Amino acid sequence: MPMVEALSLDLGDVGIFLGLGHLGAIFASVLLIRLQSVFSDRLILLGSFLLGVTVGFSALFVQHRIGFWLLAVGSGFVITAMGIMCNILVVSGSSRKTLGKTLSGLHGMYGLGSFLGTFLIGQMLSKSYFWSTGFAVAGGVSTVMLMMTVLFFREDQKHLHSQNRDPGTFRWAHLLVIMAFAVYVGAEISVSMWMSPFLTEVKGLPSDTAAYYASLYFLVMSGSRIICALVSSPRIESGLAMACLGVSLIFFFYAYFVDYRFFPLTGLLGPFYPLLYSMMSRTFHRSWRLLASLVNLGSQVFLGIMNLSLGDIGKRFGVEKAYFSGPLLTVVAMLLLGVFVFRRSSFDESNASG
Repeated sequence: MPMVEALSLDLGDVGIFLGLGHLGAIFASVLLIRLQSVFSDRLILLGSFLLGVTVGFSALFVQHRIGFWLLAVGSGFVITAMGIMCNILVVSGSSRKTLGKTLSGLHGMYGLGSFLGTFLIGQMLSKSYFWSTGFAVAGGVSTVMLMMTVLFFREDQKHLHSQNRDPGTFRWAHLLVIMAFAVYVGAEISVSMWMSPFLTEVKGLPSDTAAYYASLYFLVMSGSRIICALVSSPRIESGLAMACLGVSLIFFFYAYFVDYRFFPLTGLLGPFYPLLYSMMSRTFHRSWRLLASLVNLGSQVFLGIMNLSLGDIGKRFGVEKAYFSGPLLTVVAMLLLGVFVFRRSSFDESNASG
């Protein structure tokens, strides 16, 4: 890794970097719960972009471990804050009928961004750009978004006064949704993370070919979400989310036992996240803002636990068996979704009094 070489770090430092990134993300998730009840969405978004500018360009001056670790915390915080606010703005600006479509479109862009970001970083490194260039480019993008927010984003004053700024109160029913999101994210990451090691160590493919299949996985995930943005409706969201997980499982086992070239099609699980987010926002009509942060918080905690245990799982069971962690988590996500759909009417806040 270029950062490791340039700063004379070891893989232990990389592990600390990832852990501190999760801490930054957890801090952002918790802080935004409080900030939503005090500041407008526009001010929070401006602060997020301003911090993005700071973190992005500060990478140019990192020369030691401490700066590297601070960069990790800042990056985790910024990425999480921007992600939560994007979800909040889309939910706020969408009707109940179009919510699934707009969220699918948003998360389709996330997948496309992941693919393009990886591609562009690879191109920059192949041309011997310094490792911090990627962070600086992100800082430049944040600068453009900051300027656009200042110039064009105006919140309607009537909407601001009528809007309930209280993010809501925690209910035990929320825990079911938080767990479903966390387990799904774990499944998504597990399938992608173990794909390259499985293809190289078990199937004997060269590393660049394995990376190619992993890239296709994210493209399929992004494309499936964009397709859902065109066809989704509240009536079919639950069935569509369940079908996406089921089809992903079928392609996983076919690729695992028959033809590895079908592994990218496991990315068809992608629409589950925006579709469940849409159902969550309509069901928990009064507390969806609180859940916007809690869902991210739960996912970050779960991913942190996963990252700490992945190495041990790989050593104990080997890559060939460890790869089943992805489909196992997918099955758990299906079960949690089934419980949520079955109990959804009892959770519904849209008709609650008070």
